[in-house]
Amino acid sequence: LTPVSVLLSLGSDELAALSEEKNLFLQTLPPANDAPKGALHCKMGREVRKAFLYLLENWDDLTQEAPPDESILVLVRHAREKFVESNFPVIGEFLSHFHRNRLNVRELREKMAPHWGILGFYSNLMLHLNQGHLRFLEVEELKKLVIAEIMIENYPNAIRLIEAGKLRAQDGDPFFQEKLEEIRLKSEGDLVAEDDRLVGDLTSFSLAEVLQNLVTNQLTGTLRIFIPGIEEAKKEIYFDHGDIYLIKKETQTSESTVNTFLDMEALEGLGSLAENQNSEEYLLEMAEVARQEIYELFLWEGATFTFILDALPPEMYHPDENSLKLSLDADIFLMEAVGRLDMWMEISQVITTEKLILEFTSPEGKLQALAMGRNPQLVYMIDGIKNVEDLIRVSQMGKLEACSFLYELYQMGLVRPLTLAELILRGQEAYKRKDYLTSLKYYECAVRLNPKDERLHKIIAGLRKLKKQMETA
Repeated sequence: LTPVSVLLSLGSDELAALSEEKNLFLQTLPPANDAPKGALHCKMGREVRKAFLYLLENWDDLTQEAPPDESILVLVRHAREKFVESNFPVIGEFLSHFHRNRLNVRELREKMAPHWGILGFYSNLMLHLNQGHLRFLEVEELKKLVIAEIMIENYPNAIRLIEAGKLRAQDGDPFFQEKLEEIRLKSEGDLVAEDDRLVGDLTSFSLAEVLQNLVTNQLTGTLRIFIPGIEEAKKEIYFDHGDIYLIKKETQTSESTVNTFLDMEALEGLGSLAENQNSEEYLLEMAEVARQEIYELFLWEGATFTFILDALPPEMYHPDENSLKLSLDADIFLMEAVGRLDMWMEISQVITTEKLILEFTSPEGKLQALAMGRNPQLVYMIDGIKNVEDLIRVSQMGKLEACSFLYELYQMGLVRPLTLAELILRGQEAYKRKDYLTSLKYYECAVRLNPKDERLHKIIAGLRKLKKQMETA
């Protein structure tokens, strides 16, 4: 028997007689603190006793026949015209709650029970449902409503509609589950239970360890890697039972987000995944872009991650003409990633910060670098003014790719980083000619070399104020 609150005080003798007469197991509880005054001494009259017995004897039948709690019912037009718009007594009042209703049965019961009682609610609900005054929202209606609620980011309403849709959808229709996963991703995890999330930072765990764990346990979901406070620093990797995928957008440029690295050996099986752009040349190009950009994830400083279990974007199920779904050989990816990390450890001993400023050791050194025939745009930009951050941005190269080439030039003795004394001197000269942006670059590099110098920090703060004034002028 489902627990039902009844404001009655039954004597032990009467309760025992009632239990024996109807073969019922009844248990009394102390009245609530907020029970109405006089409830403790209410006598059970014949009519009250009759209603109480009816409730006990019919409760199971009513609730078993009633629609599931997640169902959503609405008023049909002829019933609205006959009962609601005409203000038909009692019936019209009850049915008015179902006009353009978007609450499920559970929510309506909680809303209407104080007035109608639980028994009254279910009795009327079943009566009007059987008489055709109420109907269920159909699958196609629910789909349209879900899409509309997601568009306006009303996720709680969308989830309510999805729950109703799952009850009525035929087996094999993935729409509602896919939309639920989409909401879990769009809500940034706010609607995801703690047990369905894995959150951490990449200072405590290496990215390789996180990926290996997800692959080994054959999990499904979306791994988000991001740097807090930097909107553009967010990338995603998708897992389907431990297999790793990348979704590459056709509209993305080489500067945009790339989620993972496509192993060249995986290209053979990608024909069906690139319906409109399935040439081998295109796939190789996408793989190369992904190859260079994915390793950036391993270089991010201060990055955190969130893994949302059993949540994948729509493109994973239905890649459109602007999307390319690419698979990844996890073993090769992780092996090469570890190798690149070892390489970066060596590079970072020289290129210690993206604020580092390099210049050629001689004019002949620049000519020799150009004669190599590689990355000429990057070579031309090395001028003793632009820092590594500028070189990466303007050349549109990945951080690892650009820094690897700069490190190679350094190893060949063709370029060198400016010394602390040179940086301060050039910063002063740029300030005197009112080139505050260039002066700031020099001092930002200098403070990386001597972070304890308070004077440098004060100079940088002043230059940043000047820069802000220039930008708002």
